[in-house]
Amino acid sequence: MIILDRANPLRNPDYPTVLQNEDKAIVVYDLEFLSNREKHSDYMMNDGTSAHPVPRWPFAEIVCGSYLVIRFPAGAAEPDVGRFHSLRRPEMDEIDIADHFFRQVLEQETDRSGNVPRLVTLGRRLEG
Repeated sequence: MIILDRANPLRNPDYPTVLQNEDKAIVVYDLEFLSNREKHSDYMMNDGTSAHPVPRWPFAEIVCGSYLVIRFPAGAAEPDVGRFHSLRRPEMDEIDIADHFFRQVLEQETDRSGNVPRLVTLGRRLEG
């Protein structure tokens, strides 16, 4: 087990280091959304009792996208953890954030073999 949030990662002494046979990369990402309550209210007035009472994805706009790339080079004992990036309003709108993330990051962050990285999200849904 490696703890990545330390200057010198800690290893579990009970387990030997497992070296990668091939390069791998993952992109850890999270998208934050802002609900358009005015549109949701209009929808509820229009659809009445059949309307969903809580705003869902059609009423959400991406306002922030954050990510970091972690590379696991073949034969290396330690991962290469990239820097944390955050794309946000007002510098970028929803289309710019999505375009940069999906077009720039995912198409360019390949490993040395040319494989695209795996996506891992930090996202979770909070009810309430």
